[in-house]
Amino acid sequence: MTALLFLLAWAAAGYGEMSQIKVAVGEFKTVTAADRIVRIAVAAPDIADYTVISKREVLINGKSIGRTSMKVWTPDDQVTYLVDVIDLKQARLESVIDNPSLVEKIRKVIGHPDVQVTSAGRGVILSGSVGTEAEKQSTEKILRAFLPDPDQDVTNILEVRRKPRQVRMKVRIMEISENAGKSQGIDWGSFRNSADPTVFRDRDLHDQYSLTGAFASGLPPRVALPFKKSRAFSMVDPFMMQINFLIDSGVIRILSEPEIVALSGARSDVLIGGQVPVPLMTSTQISVSWKDYGIKMSLEPNIDIDSQVTAKIYTEVSTLDYTNAVTVSGFSIPALKVTQATSEIQVKPGQTIFLSGLKREINTKSEKGFPGLSGIPVVGNAFGTRNKKTDKVELVISVTPYIVDEVP
Repeated sequence: MTALLFLLAWAAAGYGEMSQIKVAVGEFKTVTAADRIVRIAVAAPDIADYTVISKREVLINGKSIGRTSMKVWTPDDQVTYLVDVIDLKQARLESVIDNPSLVEKIRKVIGHPDVQVTSAGRGVILSGSVGTEAEKQSTEKILRAFLPDPDQDVTNILEVRRKPRQVRMKVRIMEISENAGKSQGIDWGSFRNSADPTVFRDRDLHDQYSLTGAFASGLPPRVALPFKKSRAFSMVDPFMMQINFLIDSGVIRILSEPEIVALSGARSDVLIGGQVPVPLMTSTQISVSWKDYGIKMSLEPNIDIDSQVTAKIYTEVSTLDYTNAVTVSGFSIPALKVTQATSEIQVKPGQTIFLSGLKREINTKSEKGFPGLSGIPVVGNAFGTRNKKTDKVELVISVTPYIVDEVP
C-alpha cells in the first residue's frame, strides 16, 4: 500500500517513470541509465546508498532493511527508483521462487501440475490441489528440500481433492495370569534365542525375539521391524493361532473386543471401565466431578502415501486403590493406580500389533468355617480360616487396522 501511494504521488507530480529494485542487505545491484548520469539523490542513505561506476552505471548498496527512493537525472530525463532492501535469507528464497524453470522442476518432482509456489515476505505459500492428505504433507517436504533454509516458514494451503479415507481398527483387550503365561511359554518381555522369530520388542530395535516353550518351532521367517518410539510392541501373523488356542482353553480371558472406525488423521477414544465420583467443595455448595478408571485407549490412525497405517496409540490402565483413599466431606474417595504407555507404530493393513507389559494386581479375600461360630470375635479363629490372595495379571491389547473404502 505504501509503495502504491508512493507511485501515485510521483505520477501526479509528473516526475517521469518509476522502477522498482530489490537488493539484499550487504549486497550490490547495478542500475544502467538510458543516457549519461548528471545527478543522483537518495531519500534515505542509511537504508541504501550508491556509487557511480561509469557514465551510465550506478551501483546500489543495501545497507539496512527498509524502503527508500533514488532519483537519477540524465540530460533529457529523470527516473525514480523505489528501492526495497531485504535480508539475505529472503533474497535467497526469492531467487528460488521467482525462477520459473526451478519452480517447474519442483512441480515435476512433486508430480502435481496444479501445485503453485509463491513467496510471501519471508515465507512461502504452497497452494493448489493434491489427491490425499499424505500427498499434501509429502509435497511440503519436497518443497523444503529445494529451499535455501529447510526450516523456512511454509504456509501449506493445498486442497485435498479426495474425501478422507477411513481406518477400521479391531481391538482385543485380553487378560492373562502372569504365572499361567509363563507356564505356557509366553513371556512378552524376554522372547529370544530362535532362528525364525515372529515376535519383537523395542528394547533393542536390532535384536530379534521369539517365542519360547511349546511354540518355539514352526514359525515364519524373520521380518523387518517397522516400529518407532515404541514400547513392548510385537508384530505377529500366525502367532494369532496360539493366542486363539489359549483363549479357547481359558488361559487368556477376553475383557472386551471393540471395533473402532476413524477418519485418517482423526482421533478416537475408548473407555472400558467406569467413573468414580469426586466431590468438589466451594464456599456455598458441593459439586461432583467424575474421574474415569479402567482401560482407556486413544488411537489416531493415518494412512500414508504407501497405504500403510501409522497410528499413535495411548493406553492407560487404572484401578481403584482403597488403601490410599482420602476422605472429603464425609466421602471416601479411592485413589487410582495408573499405568500409561504412549507409542507410534507403522504397519500394513491387516497386521496385528500387541501391546503388553500393562500389569495389575487383583486382591481377593475368602473365609471358611462353621456358620455362626467362625464369626465370633477372637474365638472365631478356632472355627474358621481367612485367606487373602493376590493375583498378578497382565493386560495384553491387540490392534489390527484395516483400510476402509473412501467415504461416500
